[in-house]
Amino acid sequence: MSFTKPCWPCIIATALALLALLLWTPLASPVSKHAVSQRLEAPVRAALAVRPGLEAVDVRMQGQRAILVGAVATEEDRDAAVTVVRGALGAGGFISGPVMMVDASALDVRPTSGRYVWSATRDAQRVTLSGAVPGRAAREALLASARAAMPPPLEVVDAMQLAPGAPGGDWVGTARAGLTALASLSSGEVTLSDRILTVAGDGPMITVRELDARMQAGAVPAPFETRLRLRADGETFVPELGGVDLFSGPPAADDCQDAFDAVMQRNVINFASGRAEIDEESIATLDKLAVVARRCTGFAILVEGHTDSEGELQRNIRLSERRAEAVVQHLAGAGVPTERMSTRGFGPTRPVASNDDETGRAANRRIEFTVTR
Repeated sequence: MSFTKPCWPCIIATALALLALLLWTPLASPVSKHAVSQRLEAPVRAALAVRPGLEAVDVRMQGQRAILVGAVATEEDRDAAVTVVRGALGAGGFISGPVMMVDASALDVRPTSGRYVWSATRDAQRVTLSGAVPGRAAREALLASARAAMPPPLEVVDAMQLAPGAPGGDWVGTARAGLTALASLSSGEVTLSDRILTVAGDGPMITVRELDARMQAGAVPAPFETRLRLRADGETFVPELGGVDLFSGPPAADDCQDAFDAVMQRNVINFASGRAEIDEESIATLDKLAVVARRCTGFAILVEGHTDSEGELQRNIRLSERRAEAVVQHLAGAGVPTERMSTRGFGPTRPVASNDDETGRAANRRIEFTVTR
């Protein structure tokens, strides 16, 4: 009886092929690949979140392949992100190793020298969140806040981008306060630019008054600040009016004078130095004054310009007249009839404070409104 000599190379090759098949099957399985991705994604994200400079980096796992997205401030931060991911769960290895490959080609390098701007806009159909957000957790928190504050049928659209460089302090809490304010309006926009939260929009008068009071009382944490650009029932909201009623019926002359005085007590109309060009920051004040002037249709309005005593007298008188005329031109563009307005420049002849120091001189550089029949 004869025996065939075993073909050991054939046996070894067959065994290796079977082993490779057993190993490849789970790797090729979409279900297994998804399970590996799910197992790795959370701890890799956690490792990125605690590393300074990598807060705006996110990861998408495809099996054991990590794809980095978002942004960092420097090339060194991008290299650090790759290192953190590779070492998040130990050394990589075939099948059992945590991360075998890191793809950072979609990770942007964005220097943080410019302003850090985030915004949310609302209309009748949707709320759109856009701009820079400092991390995945912050993005999810803001989306959750928007959906809670402005539920369906409003659609919440995510157009935000992960970006480094957010200012210190409670950035997310401030943005959330902006979303809460936006929910009170029929339409509008909130913008968080560095540490300035600006709320602009339109809503019913009673709602806008409540929103103004809440924001003025400190709805955002320090060191963040709030600026309001609100409209009530289509008209610029003038919180300075307080108890002055210009809306329930035709106002009296005294009410109109009180309204002008109330606005100017809390605001200043600034001009370019030595010129009659109105500073951009004063446009909101002029818009409020236009509301008062439009409500006081039965009266004439004298716009007076005043300066400090620096410089030649006649030149200051001419400058004060040109500045008063610039105010009238703006009010006319806002719908106030020009025939109801007149101007006069007094220069430094009617000071309200001493011209011996800058504080007094600043008080003397002013615009005043006088209501006449």
